[in-house]
This record gives sequence, C-alpha cells and structure tokens, in this order.
Amino acid sequence: PNNFVAADQAVGSAMKFDNGFFKAIREGQGTTQINARMASDPITKNIVTSFATTTNFLSYFPTAINKLARVGILTGTKGQIMKNCNHIN
Repeated sequence: PNNFVAADQAVGSAMKFDNGFFKAIREGQGTTQINARMASDPITKNIVTSFATTTNFLSYFPTAINKLARVGILTGTKGQIMKNCNHIN
C-alpha cells in the first residue's frame, strides 16, 4: 500500500514551493491544529494574511532561512521532538 500523504494539501499547490499553505490555513484548511490557529492568532494572523496574498512569496524565503538559522537548535535534554503535531508534548 502507498502510505504517502502530501503535507501541503492546498489545491493546485502540491509539490510546489508557493504560498498555497498560507492560503489554505487562511481559508480554515490547516492540516494540523497549530496550522489552523496561525490564521486567527493575533501574533501570526497578519503574517499569514501577508504571505497568503503576496505575489512574490519566493522573495521572502532567503530572509526566512537566515532568521531560522539564527534561532539555535535545542539538543539533548534541552530540546524535544513533537510526538503528535496536534498537541504539545
């Protein structure tokens, strides 16, 4: 059996790197609880709207990767891997 499931289930966006994810969660179609909350949370709502409506989504990617690289990864007993994406461990 084929157990493959695409995480980006936005129509017309499968296997593409675009803003389909943000469009989907803005329309209430987040694949996880945390994704769905991003569209209504006061801290992230404007970011979701901005990425969902931009025509130059790819231009934001290099800046986002640079920011992510500066976050720092928690290792050993300081970090944790989510066991279930719908719940905090």
